[in-house]
Amino acid sequence: MKKSFISLLFIGTMAVVLTVGCSKPAKTCTTYTEDNVLAGYSGSHSILNNTYSFDDSLTITNPTAGDAKISIKSEKLGTSLTGTFDANNCGRVTLDSVIIASQVIESVTLTNIRASGYGVFNGTTLKTVINIKSGSALIGSLPISLAGQSLTGTFTKK
Repeated sequence: MKKSFISLLFIGTMAVVLTVGCSKPAKTCTTYTEDNVLAGYSGSHSILNNTYSFDDSLTITNPTAGDAKISIKSEKLGTSLTGTFDANNCGRVTLDSVIIASQVIESVTLTNIRASGYGVFNGTTLKTVINIKSGSALIGSLPISLAGQSLTGTFTKK
């Protein structure tokens, strides 16, 4: 009887230790919300393995309070992007589909761009990645397919 009681006590103690020891650590990252990222941002984008880059200004607004979404207006891309905060990944905003029918940026003409992407806030910095699924660019008279390329950017809050 004493041996069964000690075995049961040991099993119970191990169950408690394993259950308590395996809990997830508390999140220690900054929670970004619609309100604390609203501002103008300046920086630049690059594409084609950093071969081509251009300066841009972003303006982040909050069209509908409390929906975890923001609007990101790019001066050079000529479009507003909608982003939704990822509740499971601190500071990450997933972008809705990016569609650019035609846009001239300096000496480059973008055509039929279809893309998706994300942004990551870290303090006063926003890093962006737009993964291009289809579309092309005309650089001077040279046509280039942009499918499979990523337009990356780094922006600082003004």
